[in-house]
Amino acid sequence: MKKIIFLILLSLCILRAEDEEGIVVEITGFRNDDGYARITIFEKSDGFPSNPKKALDAKSETISNGKCKVVFTDIPAGTYAIAVLHDENSNEKMDTNALGIPKEGYGTSNNAKGKMGPPKFKDASFKYSEETITLKITMKYGI
Repeated sequence: MKKIIFLILLSLCILRAEDEEGIVVEITGFRNDDGYARITIFEKSDGFPSNPKKALDAKSETISNGKCKVVFTDIPAGTYAIAVLHDENSNEKMDTNALGIPKEGYGTSNNAKGKMGPPKFKDASFKYSEETITLKITMKYGI
């Protein structure tokens, strides 16, 4: 019986490890757990960081204790950039004030910062060689 339990636990650990193969994105610094995080991965600058329709892939994830984690799998080797939106009111868009300053949180790979606007793809980009990597992104809030 102990062998069976051990094998089951071992299998679960192996399956858990397989779930994390690819580009693992760990996001912290959410100011609350409202709404959800929208994580997009781009393979080119067109659309980055605000147009998810031009992203290679996108995932939505619930936030717990100010953080969340997603894994992008089946991504070929290349150069990519990741953008995160904290959609606090679940309206599927970045809310801004009259001056265009974001009311909701955002983040990008490399924790890239924009100058008088959103970060550039080249500043947020990273190389991926199909070996598992972990990226850490800290959320930022404009207001």
